[in-house]
Amino acid sequence: MRTKLIIVVVSVSVCFALMPQKAAGDLIKFRHGAKKQCVVLEETEDWVVFLTAYGEMKMPMSRIESIERESEETNKSLKEQWNRQPKTQKEEPEKQETVKEEKPQVKRTYKVEAKRRRVMVGARSSGLSSKELESSFTIKDMGMVQGSRLFHVSVMSYKNASIRISPPDFYAFSVNNMRINPHPLDGYPDLDAKVSFNQSASGHISFPTAVKIEKLVHKSELAEFELNLETGEAVAKETGL
Repeated sequence: MRTKLIIVVVSVSVCFALMPQKAAGDLIKFRHGAKKQCVVLEETEDWVVFLTAYGEMKMPMSRIESIERESEETNKSLKEQWNRQPKTQKEEPEKQETVKEEKPQVKRTYKVEAKRRRVMVGARSSGLSSKELESSFTIKDMGMVQGSRLFHVSVMSYKNASIRISPPDFYAFSVNNMRINPHPLDGYPDLDAKVSFNQSASGHISFPTAVKIEKLVHKSELAEFELNLETGEAVAKETGL
């Protein structure tokens, strides 16, 4: 009876050993929470190229949180497992997975107008004057995106001149009065364009910081203003004759 028991235990162990095991592989963790089992082929500071059951994929490093590597032998086993799978059982492409990533939402919208003081004809002695709109800005606070504070800026010019507006024209101050300069954010085109009379442009300005930003400052030939993000109040410098 004892001999039979030993045979049964050994037989069960052998069965488990002979059962096909699901191979592991390199593991990519994305910033939006998803994970992908794959074989990493190439990794640089900006991009990672990896192989999945669907095929070869390329993804910017800005969307990736971490990469866990496995041995070459383990990755080889994973590729062999993919080759044995029917096409209908293969994974969906990574493009389908990244579509699930939520787009940043507008937290708050600010309006800023830059005006020019113009003395009315025949009214210099009386001091009468009027104000003409030179430019207007619509600034949307998109919150934190990929570790940066992101803003979408739309600008309209009413000046009779061609003026370039770009990220270096902006900077921010944190609550502890530390200056923060903008930095490009992958996937969100910068505001970088020339505008003239009755022309508009739009784009993004991002600041690489997790510290709370209190003020947004802009200085260019188009306008100069300081926007308090807490109160929504904007102080714009007026020009005049």
